[in-house]
Amino acid sequence: MVVFLRSLQSLEAFLCKVATWPISFPRTLWRVLRNPIAVSLYTRRELEQQPDRRFSGMLSPPLMLILSIVLAHLVGFAIPDRPSPLAFGELLTLLVRSFSYGLYALMPAMAMLRVRRIRVSRASLREPFYIQCYLASPLSIVLIAASLLAGIQVALAMFLTILACIWYLFSQIALLRRLLDLPLLPATFIAISRFVVATLIVLALMELLRSTSVTA
Repeated sequence: MVVFLRSLQSLEAFLCKVATWPISFPRTLWRVLRNPIAVSLYTRRELEQQPDRRFSGMLSPPLMLILSIVLAHLVGFAIPDRPSPLAFGELLTLLVRSFSYGLYALMPAMAMLRVRRIRVSRASLREPFYIQCYLASPLSIVLIAASLLAGIQVALAMFLTILACIWYLFSQIALLRRLLDLPLLPATFIAISRFVVATLIVLALMELLRSTSVTA
């Protein structure tokens, strides 16, 4: 009976959190877009709190990134002639996107540890990865949307892609300069190089997925 009550309380807490997502998601997205540096400093402060008290005012960074990818993927089904969201190919695409777009958070996070000369571990990677998850969320939304629009509105897709990349790179450079006290040129090199590497991997994975789907 005690186990059942605890499970019920856990379910209740989970449902309460899910119910706040429609409010927390756009609020978190707006705060990231408006002031990514302030959000990065907020992430640092929150990670110093007890686990049950962290990110009470915003969605947690990994959850924000995952929801961004999933929602952008699901919005694509508004385009005519798209298969069912439950089709195996679409579920595989979502899985690959979730992994590949996560690289936009992982690659610069590892670079931040390298600059600090800190050994990469799950504990040491948590703070920079959480910070980078917030930055990667708007980028993922726009890049996925642009890829879906590419077959319908090429000009709009290119405009959105360029806009998202400019915002991400400028935010990344500012973040690296603020958090790591880097000069402009090293911060710019790290931001661009990690972005290019992550993008090449994402493109390779999506092309592999596309070729696999065609063959099947």
